[in-house]
Amino acid sequence: MSLPIHQLIIKELGQIRSQPDMPVTERIRITYQVFTYTFFHTTQQERLFFSTLFARMAYVLTKQQVDKREQYLLHRFRHYAQDVIRGDAVDRELEDIYAMGLYALGVVLSGVLKITLPAQHRIEANPGWWEDEAAYETVAFYGTIRTLVTGRGSQPNTLTGYTEDQPDVKRLIRYQDAGRNELFSGPIDSIEEFQLWPVTMNLLDVEVDREGILHPAQFIFEPDYLMDITAISETFQPEGADAMTYVLRKFTPMESTPALMMGNIANFFLDELISFQENSFMELFRRVFRINPLGFAAMDNDTLRELMNDAKKHFCHLKSVVNDVLPSLGIPLREVLLEPTFFSVRYGIQGRLDLFYRDGQKTEIIELKSGSPYRANAYGLSSNHYAQTLLYDLLVKSVYSIKQASNYILYSRLDEKPLKYAPVVKSMQLEAMNVRNELVVLEKRWMHLDPAGKDHSFGGYISRDLNTMFGFARANLASLQELYANLDPIEKRYVLNFIRFIATEHHLAKTGLQGNQEVNGMASLWLNAVEEKEDQYALLGKLVYNRAHHQTDDTPILVFKRSEGTNPLANFRQGDICVLYPESEMEPSVLHHQIFKSTIVRLTKDEVHVRLRNQMTEFGLFASFPFWNMERDLIDSSYNTQYQGLSIWGASPVDLRKLWLGRRPPATPVPFGNAPAPGLTVEQQSLVQQALDAREYFLVWGPPGTGKTSTLLRAVCEAYMQQENSRMLLLAYTNRAVDEMCAALDTLAKDAENQYFRIGSRYSTHPAYQDWLLDHKIEKISNRQQLLTWLHSQRIIVGTVASLQSKRELFDLVEFQVAIVDEASQILDPYLLGMVTRVPKWILIGDHQQLPAVVVQPGKDSRVMDQDLEELEVRNLRDSLFERLYRKATRSGWSWAYAQLRQQGRMHRDIMAFPSAYFYQNTLELLEINPELTSRLTGPIPWKAPALADPLTEALTNHRMIYLPAPVDQEDHQKTNRYEAEAIRLCVQAYTRLFKHNFIQWDDEDVLGVITPYRAQIAVIRQELDRAGLQKLPITIDTVERYQGGARNIILISLCTNQLRQLESLVSMSEEGVDRKLNVALTRAREQIILVGNREILQENEVYSALLAHCFTLQLDLGDVDHGQSAKG
Repeated sequence: MSLPIHQLIIKELGQIRSQPDMPVTERIRITYQVFTYTFFHTTQQERLFFSTLFARMAYVLTKQQVDKREQYLLHRFRHYAQDVIRGDAVDRELEDIYAMGLYALGVVLSGVLKITLPAQHRIEANPGWWEDEAAYETVAFYGTIRTLVTGRGSQPNTLTGYTEDQPDVKRLIRYQDAGRNELFSGPIDSIEEFQLWPVTMNLLDVEVDREGILHPAQFIFEPDYLMDITAISETFQPEGADAMTYVLRKFTPMESTPALMMGNIANFFLDELISFQENSFMELFRRVFRINPLGFAAMDNDTLRELMNDAKKHFCHLKSVVNDVLPSLGIPLREVLLEPTFFSVRYGIQGRLDLFYRDGQKTEIIELKSGSPYRANAYGLSSNHYAQTLLYDLLVKSVYSIKQASNYILYSRLDEKPLKYAPVVKSMQLEAMNVRNELVVLEKRWMHLDPAGKDHSFGGYISRDLNTMFGFARANLASLQELYANLDPIEKRYVLNFIRFIATEHHLAKTGLQGNQEVNGMASLWLNAVEEKEDQYALLGKLVYNRAHHQTDDTPILVFKRSEGTNPLANFRQGDICVLYPESEMEPSVLHHQIFKSTIVRLTKDEVHVRLRNQMTEFGLFASFPFWNMERDLIDSSYNTQYQGLSIWGASPVDLRKLWLGRRPPATPVPFGNAPAPGLTVEQQSLVQQALDAREYFLVWGPPGTGKTSTLLRAVCEAYMQQENSRMLLLAYTNRAVDEMCAALDTLAKDAENQYFRIGSRYSTHPAYQDWLLDHKIEKISNRQQLLTWLHSQRIIVGTVASLQSKRELFDLVEFQVAIVDEASQILDPYLLGMVTRVPKWILIGDHQQLPAVVVQPGKDSRVMDQDLEELEVRNLRDSLFERLYRKATRSGWSWAYAQLRQQGRMHRDIMAFPSAYFYQNTLELLEINPELTSRLTGPIPWKAPALADPLTEALTNHRMIYLPAPVDQEDHQKTNRYEAEAIRLCVQAYTRLFKHNFIQWDDEDVLGVITPYRAQIAVIRQELDRAGLQKLPITIDTVERYQGGARNIILISLCTNQLRQLESLVSMSEEGVDRKLNVALTRAREQIILVGNREILQENEVYSALLAHCFTLQLDLGDVDHGQSAKG
């Protein structure tokens, strides 16, 4: 029979003290072992899983209310003993440390175990133990100090930094304060080891001593980098917290397993039962089937039957909780918030709770879990679930500044007591925040990877003993280790370069890049002042809640009215993904209230219609605030998709890896069999035949107006449709391009219209093609077998790359013969690498002389400095997979792998001349497929001027390309120019008169469009047109990025040139020296281009100077924006 813990301690003490000849280091080691065992034993019955002795001690000492001074000493002994055992140098006599340990054991016995140490073992405290290290005198206290920490300080265990409120004073910050902030030393040491300074930190609960040294209780690294609470909590396992879990979640492709589906089903049930308690199981299960039909289709019948039976159990448990348990807790169902989202910059976290209720200074948090507790702690909770509630507790208290919060985990699988209380343990919250810091450090290490140097931060990081991992994590780590080990050195450097690139993109998307308004980041929500947002037209504010449409099969749509305070120039568009939050006196409002993730589904002059991403039970909350604001949001999940794309490529056969890295050519062609459809030109027929005959991949360079979608894609699809059982996957980067694909497929034979469908949302799909959507197509299908039969009858599946990434089970259900990707020059490697190995042949269509992929980091940072990779054309990671392979194929002579369309049928030849010469090496030709098209492409301008026309009207009837000089605007900021806006208005007024004179209808957006580089200038132009009574004209005013893929008869370009430095952002140069932005702007026009800008500034750029010389110049008399026009030639 084992001795009680206190007797064991006394016996061990006796044995140590009875051996005075024992080396002092050994006596310290044994004393420390007894010390640590005591704390372990004390918490063993509670089954709380601590990953550090610090956290375990902090929990016990706080719970037992041990004197703060004694706590300090216990932590000092822990620190010294660990140094002695490791063999590190210490600044105390070893005998003194041993004596400190004996005293510490006495404190543990009396303070924790409530046992008095026998007199023969007692030792008097040495006052020097406190005086040497000691406790400082606190002269000031601050809740939060935002600080830029620049490195190690001049004193031991200090850092140097500059606080936001005193940026001119260098401050010392104490870390490794025993019992106060020592837990945070590990991540700080990592920052030093990898030289990642400087780091912005929030110092929390800061005590300031007489010397001005800051003693924070917590360090929060990069607080504007809001880490998702789920990502942090998933690192907590029964054995302790492990950041490797975070890495594995990033790199392990998600699969639609029954367990994952059950989690989604349970969440859906809870939301619906809270909203409509009368819901029946069968009614809800049928709706679940429609939410994820492909997930159900991928199951076999036995699995589906088990899932349905399991779901019924969850439904019954949840219904009981909703009807009985929640009311017993005093939670009114109508006031419950479902899946609310909160931000906390104090702690650098964000989270979406399952269920939340607030009543004044009291809150209730309930997190739903569909599984059972795994190796449950003392409260019956899994470690990761418990950590999640602790972080939610911090999050909510940070937002609402409340003291009382009750947190629960709802295990919907449990028959008995499914709702488990999760009490707050401060020491474990500290540990969770320390883990958050570790994850931030890991992300920063990836941002600073040196692919050519020592691979510590990825390869070295994942090279650890598999026996330190358990369960699925061990299997996933084994797979990742094997994958990485099988890559050769060039492949590893390719992967490491992209890890660095993706981590940098993610960081900038969250935090922004100060001084660059184009890279504002999500942190602009709280870092930028309201005035600054208004100045950038980035705030749709002062909205007044009006009404809600509650939809049975969808989340609600809210309708807001614009008020007098709403900036009419705020530049938002239908389809924008936004954050909606109430305006309040507490600034920034977004950090003091629930925020709503939403999508703008309709914009009018008076109203804004917003679709919420979460369900709502009651809408009184929206009426309780006078005003609401909207700003743009960030979708985090796309970055994990890129990491997983690298994993999928890395796990593929070596031959496929070589193919897509460009280390071998694609296989040589074989005859396809079916000839292209008639009605094509000789060039088009040849190119379509090449695409059909190609194997593995074929690259089509399609300059503007060459019919790459309307002609090439349609012809290839038609040829494959003639082959029995062939299936095609059609992808594009944007929904607009997918709309154009649908338009091309609409022209196929009528019997084909029932053989294809589209993946996506109706809110991002043109109304003409909403009937194509999967949801609509399967409305009448009620079971899995019918769904499978229908699915196998489909020949073509269409969608954006992003929408297909979220439906990976499709590749297990359908065997595709070919995939065709439009806008391929806008898609980076990692987005496609996860799919290219799943389809045997790919046709990539793009134009690398038009706009590239959207990348926020500077070009110099995404540059690859590796000779081997440069030879494979991996030169800059901002280049698309299409561009990289096209360069490799052309320079390697793989002529069968690529082709260029040269004949264009959009631009009149007078417009085509300049882009052809400056952007396409004079390769563009006119597409003369019929007399009518030839006449339009070569004939005169199709409108005549009236008699006695003014100079502007004369110019519009005689010249295809016109330049209107404009002065700089000294009165406004650099991103607006009122003179240019006036010139645009004068042109629009001239066109209205011309069209009326020539009986030309102006009844759709296809007639005229305006392109300008800045959202602010869009707003100014729109205001100028409105003031002239032209607001009803169907004119699209947008940036060049939004115009790519579109065309208008007439394009007006306002370059908004006020300062010479703007040229840098105005120009987007390709590797060949092509200005891609200018190329896109000019090639949108069919009949005419009007260019407006400042001559002195534009002439500083060689291409713009040539363009001005190419255009007819007309000097307008600008400067009176309130009156009509006058002009002089």
